[in-house]
Amino acid sequence: MRALNRSGKSGEAPESDRLISKREAAEIMGVSVRTIEREVAAGKLAISRLRGCVRFRISDVFRLAGFNPHPMQS
Repeated sequence: MRALNRSGKSGEAPESDRLISKREAAEIMGVSVRTIEREVAAGKLAISRLRGCVRFRISDVFRLAGFNPHPMQS
């Protein structure tokens, strides 16, 4: 697993692959943590487990929220 932090050093995951918590995902989408859990249960949002903690790819959260984090890409 690549190191995931915000310093921008080489060897790290691109921003679109950054993993975020349920709380961060809920804040981005403007919903509750429970709503995030419902989206996971409905199969609308994929999870990743990192050392036993549930995480989400930020690009998946943006996609579900209807945002395009990279407007120049399709």
